[in-house]
Amino acid sequence: MSFELLLTLSALAMILWIISQLHRIEARMDDLLSIFGMPAKGDPARPSAEVQALAAAGQRIEAMRCHRRQTGADVRQAMKVVDELVERHKAD
Repeated sequence: MSFELLLTLSALAMILWIISQLHRIEARMDDLLSIFGMPAKGDPARPSAEVQALAAAGQRIEAMRCHRRQTGADVRQAMKVVDELVERHKAD
């Protein structure tokens, strides 16, 4: 076996190990977030009950801040989510 192939296989094994460790850490973080009543960061399109209540009360900016803080969404994502909540509330 050539040295280059051995080096490549070693690097690939290390990358796979790092990926598995990241998945473990991510799962633990999701568990911690759920303990504190926060949604996992993986789904920025899913607003919490707190964000829904703020949007229903007409507090759009605070709802966007809360959604960003809880999910890690960027400004555009948060604005889209809150706008949809406000429109849904107006329709009801």
